[in-house]
Amino acid sequence: CGASLATLMAAEWAADGSLSALSLPPLLYSFAGPRVGNPAFAASADATLARRGLKLWRVTNMHDSIPHMPPGPQSQWQHAGTQVWLTP
Repeated sequence: CGASLATLMAAEWAADGSLSALSLPPLLYSFAGPRVGNPAFAASADATLARRGLKLWRVTNMHDSIPHMPPGPQSQWQHAGTQVWLTP
């Protein structure tokens, strides 16, 4: 899924400094992405992105099942970023 890869790459590039050469802090908007990592990853990604000036927004349709994947306890999988709900 493109949204999950975008989240992973943004976290990686923020961590390795690849984003620091940009004159304006980039924004990442992902749409309908699945949960990418565990709570430790989500917290680390959010903190690393914030230190580099990157803001991650997750746009989610209330009725889309993909953002709820993989299924399981919330403690196992978690989203990074700030969620924005689309309602029909």
